[in-house]
Amino acid sequence: MVSPTYKIQTKKYHIRIDELANYKYRYASWKVGEKESSKPDIILTDGEKVFEGSGGNHVFTFVNEHYTYKVYRTMVENPSMSEIRLYIMKDGKEILKEDGKLILE
Repeated sequence: MVSPTYKIQTKKYHIRIDELANYKYRYASWKVGEKESSKPDIILTDGEKVFEGSGGNHVFTFVNEHYTYKVYRTMVENPSMSEIRLYIMKDGKEILKEDGKLILE
């Protein structure tokens, strides 16, 4: 069973995170402007959701060989952070950081 969790828009990407069985998550990403009905540029499975603190902030983490994708969701209002932040790391080194907005929750 697949349950859509979030649709996110960053400067370069449209991202959908779906909840799968057993509290695992799937990450699908398209370049901005591509239709969601088209094949995603990347699909990652076996993602995990971890809560940070008691305010509801959480992070989804997906690993694909040398790459780690992290999507942070800020629930507690913080003027220095956007509600969504995408980080992509290669071999532990940050190669992309983009703020985003939530399109669908």
